[in-house]
Amino acid sequence: YSSDWAVAEVIVFDYELTPDEYQCVEGYLADKYDISLTNEATCNDLSVSNRNILNECDVEQQIFAWYDGSSFDAGAEVWLDQSGFCRNVESEFISGTIEVANTVNSQPYLIGTISTSIMFPPDVLPHDYTFMHVARYLDGPQYR
Repeated sequence: YSSDWAVAEVIVFDYELTPDEYQCVEGYLADKYDISLTNEATCNDLSVSNRNILNECDVEQQIFAWYDGSSFDAGAEVWLDQSGFCRNVESEFISGTIEVANTVNSQPYLIGTISTSIMFPPDVLPHDYTFMHVARYLDGPQYR
């Protein structure tokens, strides 16, 4: 597909989330980025900061890898892992120009074009995982 894109946040768990965990993390992302969900996901009137999502959502294990717009180092072209495990997406996995914008509920996000790509290194996506993200296509012929 040919379309520009934007991504605000990516969270990777190294196991399959339970339905309750999934709904809670989904609610956290919806709350953070001011997204309306058709089935309101709640987690005790969710107001979760980046650092206490594990406690609020009662996930069994730690986050495996975590990226958002604030953790992209444009100068070094590296997307820094916020989980504490240093699973950074280094420049050799990034092609094209990525810009950081700041207009989704005052949260920074990354934007790219049809010639921009981010590939996650093999150590970021384990054999069994849950990949949660906030992203969208911008303009382009698919208008998604």
